[in-house]
Amino acid sequence: MSYSVQSCGLVESYVKPLLDGNRAQCRRVIEDAIAQGATPYQLVTELLWPVMEMVQMHHREDRINRNTLNLATRLNRSITDQ
Repeated sequence: MSYSVQSCGLVESYVKPLLDGNRAQCRRVIEDAIAQGATPYQLVTELLWPVMEMVQMHHREDRINRNTLNLATRLNRSITDQ
């Protein structure tokens, strides 16, 4: 059986600590997903990229401010680079 990011509720688990700037919790979510069988490709295409689009949409809709957008963007990029 293949791993599915959507069916595991990973997006919801990742967005909250990302917007809060909690780097350690973001890393734990990613590490747990890898331990459960997610591939790096799946994480980038099904989690990290869509979450970044979601964060940008929240900013455009004034649901988050520019500081939160910048923090989430930097944190997401650093997680992706690791």
